[in-house]
Amino acid sequence: PLGNPLKRFMPSFANEGSDLPEGGSETVRLRPRRTRRKRALRWTLWLPIGLGVVLIAATAWVGVRGLQAKDELTSAKSLLSEAKTKALAMDVAGATQTFEKIKASTAHSVELTSDPVWRLAELVPVLGGNLTVTRELAAVSDLVVNRVASPLLDAASVMDPASLAPKNGTIDTKPFVAATSAIHLATAGLADAVRATDAIDTSGSIGALADARASMAGLLGQLTPVVSTLDGVLPLLGPGLGADGPRNYLLVFENPAEARSLGGAALMVGLLSVDAGHVTLGSVTNVDGFPQYAAPVIAPPDGAEKLFEGTYGTSMNNATVTPSFSQAARIASEIWRQKTGVTVNGVISIDPVALSYFLTATGPITLASGDVFTDKTLVAKLLNESYLNAAPRKPGVLFAPWQAQFSELAVKMFDTLTGAGKLDVKKLLASSAKGWSEQRIQLFSADAAEETELATLRNGGGEPPASDANADRVGIYINDNVGSKLTYYLRQNVRLSQASCRADGASNYRVAIDLTNSLDPAKAQGLAPDVTGLFYKEGLDPGQSRLIVLLYAPPGSTVAGAAVNGTPIALEENHDGEHPVGKAVVTVDPGATLTLTYDVVAATPGVRALEAVVTPLVTPTKVTTEALDCATVPSVK
Repeated sequence: PLGNPLKRFMPSFANEGSDLPEGGSETVRLRPRRTRRKRALRWTLWLPIGLGVVLIAATAWVGVRGLQAKDELTSAKSLLSEAKTKALAMDVAGATQTFEKIKASTAHSVELTSDPVWRLAELVPVLGGNLTVTRELAAVSDLVVNRVASPLLDAASVMDPASLAPKNGTIDTKPFVAATSAIHLATAGLADAVRATDAIDTSGSIGALADARASMAGLLGQLTPVVSTLDGVLPLLGPGLGADGPRNYLLVFENPAEARSLGGAALMVGLLSVDAGHVTLGSVTNVDGFPQYAAPVIAPPDGAEKLFEGTYGTSMNNATVTPSFSQAARIASEIWRQKTGVTVNGVISIDPVALSYFLTATGPITLASGDVFTDKTLVAKLLNESYLNAAPRKPGVLFAPWQAQFSELAVKMFDTLTGAGKLDVKKLLASSAKGWSEQRIQLFSADAAEETELATLRNGGGEPPASDANADRVGIYINDNVGSKLTYYLRQNVRLSQASCRADGASNYRVAIDLTNSLDPAKAQGLAPDVTGLFYKEGLDPGQSRLIVLLYAPPGSTVAGAAVNGTPIALEENHDGEHPVGKAVVTVDPGATLTLTYDVVAATPGVRALEAVVTPLVTPTKVTTEALDCATVPSVK
């Protein structure tokens, strides 16, 4: 009575394909081929749609997290500038507070770029490479923050200005010991950051990522020498201040108004003693009472005796005639030992320009005479006015008033620096760094291991310059030749040029030295004998500056020629150890400028940078580069 149920409920399949006639058996065989096809069709349509949805979602996920990571790193960068400003102002607490925000930002950037979806997206062609670089940059940023900047701040927190300030003549050595381990950690972290940054491949990345990697490499390049210097210096400070036992240092004051290769003649000396951080300074005396020697007191390098014509190692005032501070320090130490019987643990050299920097930290110093020295007036008063205002004396008579004035100034300044007066420690540290960078402050240790470390920290100065695969370096050293104080008036510039003029590929270098005697010619005749020096022995007129100018060329190179104001001059063959040396004696009239040029042929083929180290004189030396015309280059067989 219900009829065929299949027709009622599934008419499309009723008897379809059946071999039974109408009204036959109701046993039906179903063969739903169309159902399979429709299901397959639905999968065919939905699979790419589903994959598309997943891809869009993943892309959106990566894109959103990428933008968030970018925002975090941008925030960290701006905060880093703020932290740097606070750190340089020695606001350690403020820098630490800002730094915690930076750590949170870099940590979040790493989290955002390290999930499975991000790592899977790195497999996508083109896009994946950019995502990989982004993740690696985030990781390096986090590494730098946690393993470099963080320990540096830890070191700064224990070496705040308050802890470094001397109290009753004593410097606490414990902060230096505590900071040493933190700096070691920063050094190791920095090395890992450099390796990780070098390993980031941005060859197929967008420009912004390549720029970000270059910026990170540049930052690490700036940090490396600073952290390396700290890592070398800090372990020396505790023992150097007598933490492991008492030490004595010879304190040498150079006078750049009477130039020597290292800066100035060593005219005043004193003994500095330290024991468990307690510092004392003996009397500061002139060197006139020290003996002159017929032969060097230490073994000279090959060629040095001929080059310096008997002045190498034979007197205290000429100890600095060599451009090697380690040799000068050994000469001064030995002369001091022979004179006083005291063997020193090291030598500290400083000039009045560096002393003027210290006055920014101590404030003005007033002598018993009423003379007031400030950071703006010390150099002129001490190196020039004290001589000009002296009573007339016969040539060769020593200027005792200047020596007494310098001695009193040095002792009063030392008392202020060690806690007897008001002292701005922040400015003291900045002044010390400036004097060191200008090679006006030099340190030598008689301990071989300490001296090896110090030699690497001398900023390219204090020794004849070393060349390498990237740069050839020359040394330009100026010495007064008449015992005058006329280099106070000297103004100097150095111009470096190079060109490839030879068939063998070795570069031609030219070093031009412009020397100006700024003394007013009208005032030359009335100058005190301490200013004019022994000019009459050289057949000169008062005010004429007689200078010995030495060019230390790179080892293996050839000094091909020299000229004064364009006129060639003869050069003897000279050397100091492995360095060929060009030596010229020139006279600069008051108010005149003289140009001395040296031509050098490089030791090996190839193009390298040309750099110069110059004697630190009263005024800074400007070093510039310019083009070289091969037509003006002398030929060398």
